[in-house]
Amino acid sequence: MTKRMSGVSLPEGRHRLDPARPVRHGLVMLGITMCWLVLAASVASGQIADQIVLFGKNAAGFEGIGRFDRKLTSLGFTQTEASAAGKGYLSQWSGASLDAQGRYWVPFDQLNDTKVLRMAADGSLILPSVNLQYNPARCAVSQSGTVYVLTRIPLSSAGPLYALAADGSVLWSNFAGPSLFDFYPQEMVISPSGHIYMGDRKTIDPLSPVGLLVEVSATTGDILGQGTFSKPAGSSQFGATVSTLAMSPYGTLWFAIGSYLTEIDPTTYQILLQTDMNGAGFNGQTRQFRTDALGNVWTVSAYTPAGDWGGDVLCFSGSTAQLASTYKLAAGAIYGLALGPSGEDLFAVGVQQVPPFPRRLVRLNLVTGVKSTQPLASFDSYGSEWAIPNDDPTGFIWANVTDQGGDADGDGATNREEALAGSNPFDAASRPEGPKVYVSFLPTTNALALTWVDPDGLLDPQGGLDLSTLSVTIGSYGNVFWLLAPFATALDLSPDGKQATLTYGALPLPLDKKWQVEATVVDLTGATASDWQVTPPGDL
Repeated sequence: MTKRMSGVSLPEGRHRLDPARPVRHGLVMLGITMCWLVLAASVASGQIADQIVLFGKNAAGFEGIGRFDRKLTSLGFTQTEASAAGKGYLSQWSGASLDAQGRYWVPFDQLNDTKVLRMAADGSLILPSVNLQYNPARCAVSQSGTVYVLTRIPLSSAGPLYALAADGSVLWSNFAGPSLFDFYPQEMVISPSGHIYMGDRKTIDPLSPVGLLVEVSATTGDILGQGTFSKPAGSSQFGATVSTLAMSPYGTLWFAIGSYLTEIDPTTYQILLQTDMNGAGFNGQTRQFRTDALGNVWTVSAYTPAGDWGGDVLCFSGSTAQLASTYKLAAGAIYGLALGPSGEDLFAVGVQQVPPFPRRLVRLNLVTGVKSTQPLASFDSYGSEWAIPNDDPTGFIWANVTDQGGDADGDGATNREEALAGSNPFDAASRPEGPKVYVSFLPTTNALALTWVDPDGLLDPQGGLDLSTLSVTIGSYGNVFWLLAPFATALDLSPDGKQATLTYGALPLPLDKKWQVEATVVDLTGATASDWQVTPPGDL
């Protein structure tokens, strides 16, 4: 039997020693200790190439784009306005989209400016921005490299849909699709086959408003099809608007209509699945759906003053639309969420529900359920302006949906193959057949547990682990892997030899030490893996 989450296979039915008590028999302890002492030899190197962008302000009050890696380390801040008092606002709703060259396309300001910013992967704005006649509201990049921009006339109505070439030149503009909506379409996605869909509301009858979904041509912007959707009976949330559009990797479309999570076939506009989310999907600060490699839908819980304040992340099954799992990420509201490049991590910005309501960047490992957080207060007062934007701030949508057949890192595996395997499509050293390592902590004692996975088999002579590279660093202590061997109390081995978990149950960890733990490994083909977490409760 195989248990799957977020594109990762975790074999079940493994043999294990009893983790509830220390191993007392000397021969067993000696066997475990000697085995893992032989494996420990040197420190592995190689940090997974990854990046997530946030919108916010620095300490001087300037709007900008912050870049972070999966260890929540700041990679830099790109200032996007000339002065704190100047015009120009980075809207979380407008988003940021990644293209094949690793460039970010960012609609700069829905109300004051008409620019689409182009930021290089290193955060530099060396690429000229694109000036339009209307204010950019949303942006999406196609597999062909064409960039589509929804625009608006501030406080008025819809502007045209623009198509931009990779060099920023305008290919065409068309009012046809956007003009069908009441105000302006606030949602746009591109399917794996390159079809463009936009959604929002259309009031045919003021007493019976409906949500509207429109498909337009990728080459002209002309209307190719449209469907209308009424708010389901019994729904009391969000009105009749096709909101929170998200494309599944299988080509179906997910959105919210009222309080109902809805999946449709976009070629026929027929509803495939629909379920009441009981208010989830919008918490007053975030309205986002994120689909993972298996087509599951991730979103936020509802804002409930007497409950969780919208601080939970929820996963709805892509096969049934029913709630599958819930994770508490913040004491207060969540300000944006996104899946990391491999799809095995989920990032969010959460607020603490105590004055002065500071915000923190959160990373949740979806395989282990372990989370770590980093305060954003070093940028502005309490990090109060920071959020994860819409669209594709990590590149996962590009790999999982937009450019499934591409090979972004040139390692021979397609982007979609990497998404399904939970490897990083932007790092040539992270491959579907390569190893994985995961850091977790036991309940109550917080003792460390390490899990290694290799599809080739952990000890396969061609593709298995390079045992000399097993490494664990804790804080500033360097590689302590070999020092931990006497504290091992359980060794779980899967029957197929592809997974092992070593538990250090004889070494309980004190709370709130804020030690950063990183495990790394390399296999015999040179493929690398690493995981990083902060000791419980996980807050730096």
